[in-house]
Amino acid sequence: MDDAETSVDAATTPRRSPRRHAAALVEPRKSRVACNDDEFKRGMAFVKSQRSGSFVRHEERVMILHMHLKLRNAAYHNDKKNGSKKPKRDFSQQISNLTGRSKEVCRIVWSEWLQMCKLEEKRPGSNKTNHATKFKYTFRFLATFRSFIRFNRISHQLITCADILQHLRRHRFIHLQNSEPSSKEFKAALRLVQRTVHRLGYIRARKNPNAVPAMPQHIIEHRNRYLRLMHENREAPDSTRRRLVYTDESYIHHNYNHLDRSIIDPTYDDSQMKRHPKIGRRYCFVAALVGPDLTVAEEQREGNQHPFILKDSIHIFQGGEVKQADGTLRPKPAAKITKDYHGMFDSEYYIEYMGVLLNALDDAGVKNTYILMDNASYHKTYPEGIPKGNMTKAKFVEAAEKFGFKADPAQSRIEIWQQFRRFRDEHIPYQIQQMARDRGHEIVYTPPYHCEIQPIERVWAQVKNKCARQHNVHSKFADLRNKLQAAFEDLSPETLDGIIKKSLAEELQLHNEMKVDDDAQADQVIEYEENDPCTDAEEQSLSGAISLDDDVADGDNDLADDLDDDDDEEDP
Repeated sequence: MDDAETSVDAATTPRRSPRRHAAALVEPRKSRVACNDDEFKRGMAFVKSQRSGSFVRHEERVMILHMHLKLRNAAYHNDKKNGSKKPKRDFSQQISNLTGRSKEVCRIVWSEWLQMCKLEEKRPGSNKTNHATKFKYTFRFLATFRSFIRFNRISHQLITCADILQHLRRHRFIHLQNSEPSSKEFKAALRLVQRTVHRLGYIRARKNPNAVPAMPQHIIEHRNRYLRLMHENREAPDSTRRRLVYTDESYIHHNYNHLDRSIIDPTYDDSQMKRHPKIGRRYCFVAALVGPDLTVAEEQREGNQHPFILKDSIHIFQGGEVKQADGTLRPKPAAKITKDYHGMFDSEYYIEYMGVLLNALDDAGVKNTYILMDNASYHKTYPEGIPKGNMTKAKFVEAAEKFGFKADPAQSRIEIWQQFRRFRDEHIPYQIQQMARDRGHEIVYTPPYHCEIQPIERVWAQVKNKCARQHNVHSKFADLRNKLQAAFEDLSPETLDGIIKKSLAEELQLHNEMKVDDDAQADQVIEYEENDPCTDAEEQSLSGAISLDDDVADGDNDLADDLDDDDDEEDP
């Protein structure tokens, strides 16, 4: 009976193929329509790992176009069937949600299809150019490399990696299709030379850095006043902002060079090398940099609204020349040539130069400016006839009355002098200040020891650097003037704009530090006032004692100032 039943079951049960039988042994996974968050994250991570970054392959672009066509055609038939057009659909957003690509990519695919009726195959960006990653250090290469550095070292020529690169190009150690300094190929080759210089053991000569002087309190106060004025000018309405004009003086010696930055061979004994000549004669020069027009937005500036060097303000002359009555120059006696180049300028020269500068600003159409300059003594000359501390009392009183100061004859000369000093500082401007105000400009004196916030100082660095790079042991003094003029002409508006922005960044940093210090001092004052236990009577007596001490101190200082015979000029 059991055998019969078994035979019947075997006959009625369908036979399975070996493949189906093996699949049946594995428990089938339950199919679900829903996808929880964990599975979604796991799946999206897998998709992201399989994709080639942000690059959309051609097959994906074709699939995106396929979805565009399907969705847009379905929308067309639905609108035609219903007889009404639905609101505008964002098909690119729908496809972006489905494919995980950006909406902009989906939009560009459809736009390209409408314009060209095809999709161009895009290739991933890659560097297919074969670049030399290392020179072959053959005997010929090493000899050429070493001889170039040593020969230029002997001739006192500045050597940079860019010079070495050009030398290697001339000797066919490297080939560049694009030799423009801004090209990627040139920059890659320059980095290769820099690595080679480092690997071969060449070094740069360096000078010892100078010590940074400590900032006295009066300089810090001067700096803070300057920073507040510049901040107020930047924050003023566009129509009332003043344009900034930077002017300064500098000098350059005949043998000015950058040999301390040159690449040298440390294994070469240059003790027998001919010594570089001394600094030699010098050229003094003065110029003015006109900043951008702050009343116009940066992207809308044109022509002279961009920064530029005022060409009529450039004056180059040999340090050690004297202007004669007929206008010609003659050499200055050796005893009159000062070591400091400031001695080549005086108040008479600068007053004349200020007239030239103001005329040049008028010719360029630059109005209502702040003219920024340093605190040199020849920038601060009072009008002629100003009373001086070494005058007798009668002459002093007579001269002071011409400037609107009425002295009390019963007072002593020292007391009259102290009062007149305060009157002079408040009511009598310097000569160049009055000249500028008459033309609608204002003179602003910059804080000492803060050259990093003065763009004109960076201009001097650019100009001198160009002259120094061209210097060698055969350079003539007569050629230096032409190099200076060419360096000024090569300054582009883009270069000047970058210089001004860099100085402005330094200025903003100092302004932020000043605000932090002011806030900290204000908090200390508030805390002191809240915790001060003294009474009002004690405060009045204390304030009276302080004011009395201040008056005594001021009297001592003024008395000491009276002993100075040359009090009409201030130290730079």
